Amino acid sequence: MHMLLLTSMVDALALPVIELFIGAYIIRKSNDVSLVMVYQLVQGTGIPITFIMNGYLLRRFHISRLYALCMIISGIDMAVMMQIRIALELAI
Repeated sequence: MHMLLLTSMVDALALPVIELFIGAYIIRKSNDVSLVMVYQLVQGTGIPITFIMNGYLLRRFHISRLYALCMIISGIDMAVMMQIRIALELAI
């Protein structure tokens, strides 16, 4: 539990910096500030939905299994996103 809380704290400290760079990236690639607002709105509405899902999942599964599954999904997501960029560069 201590390691889980420590990992969450580091993630929470890094999140504002990451969000700043995501917003700058969206603006740079699209030249449209409204897309950043849409991104923030979707993220803001997604948080309550994930809280509800977490409550349901925590009643059914042990927290260590959920945490491990989320880390695996996060790694797969990162790998897929890196492959999309490589595929787009090859296509151009």
